Amino acid sequence: MTNDALAIKKRPTRQRHIWINSDRVFYSGLMGQRTTRVMGSIIIFVSLSDPILISINDGEWVNTDLAVVQAYTPHRIDCGNRLVAVFHIEPETVDAAQLPDYLKAASGKLVDEALVQRVRDAHLKINSLGDIADPQTEDFDMFFFGQLLTLPRAFEPRIASLVEAIKRNPCGQATAIDSAREAGLSVSRFLHLFRENVGVPFRSFRSWKRGRSLLYRLMDSTNLVYLALNTGYPDSTHFSHSVRQVFGMTPTLLFKNCQKISMYGQTIHPPDAT
Repeated sequence: MTNDALAIKKRPTRQRHIWINSDRVFYSGLMGQRTTRVMGSIIIFVSLSDPILISINDGEWVNTDLAVVQAYTPHRIDCGNRLVAVFHIEPETVDAAQLPDYLKAASGKLVDEALVQRVRDAHLKINSLGDIADPQTEDFDMFFFGQLLTLPRAFEPRIASLVEAIKRNPCGQATAIDSAREAGLSVSRFLHLFRENVGVPFRSFRSWKRGRSLLYRLMDSTNLVYLALNTGYPDSTHFSHSVRQVFGMTPTLLFKNCQKISMYGQTIHPPDAT
């Protein structure tokens, strides 16, 4: 990692952080309610003190220091009032076959004491850092995992272009019909090709990216109704339902849990919905 990427400054120690760009998220903080959440990223949970509890697909609760949840897998997490480290790795940025074994594992509890200790050490180091000046995805991977994970999938060119467009503007209003027309395909062919390449339906992918975009806005004091409209939701009811489905908590609780958080990386949020 370059010296420019991590500029060390004297500042008060803080325990809650979010480091974000379009490919990765690191979050350390509280997790809110035990309700079911479904996210479109590969997720790693690491306890930062006492063990956490995790339930996959409404299964039994399991006590662990480390867990992985594969993309779009319903799960519940409970860490009480203890801090937990959470990583989000966007599946379209990696080749699943080339990932380390712990990222290819079935959703649920893992045992890897070395990885847990590496993450805890990285969290302690972040507590002493100043601003992180727009690090690249490769910086993130090396800092937390000690290896590069970025191995983009070989998408069909039209699908690759659309995926990047959605990532640049996740709050955009383009429909499947619009996207099919742009790609020069029938709607049915477009939807089939998208799922074949990306691994999930177009609507699921777009919904996740829109929900994920809220992570850029956690420091935004805008009224939640305006925030809902700015992020492309038709009204506050749809906004609240989506936030509950993705994050397992109400919008109010989501933003409350992220008060006094230190935010790094690509902190300028994507364009508002148009």
